[in-house]
Amino acid sequence: MDGDGNSEIVTAPMGKLTSQIKVFSTKGLSKSNFYAYDKKFLGGVSVAVGDINGDGIDEIITGPGRSGGPHVKIFNMSGKLLSQFMAYQSTFKGGIKVSSGK
Repeated sequence: MDGDGNSEIVTAPMGKLTSQIKVFSTKGLSKSNFYAYDKKFLGGVSVAVGDINGDGIDEIITGPGRSGGPHVKIFNMSGKLLSQFMAYQSTFKGGIKVSSGK
């Protein structure tokens, strides 16, 4: 994800927790952490990883969990927001799960 040739592990809480995304090395060293949604949102978050923009480096894709809207966000490994969109009508509040593939 950071272009160093090594794999990273991306985690996100589920359930009634914040939307804090954490990125680790395969040895468990913290490489990055950020909130995908407002810190007050306690619905958890779905996370996926994939090269969305075709640059050869994976991005982090998020969707809010239970009670969240359909707001999909795409970040780089440092937590910089690259893109976002509503997957369904903005009034939908059932949360979404995201995935990535070719």
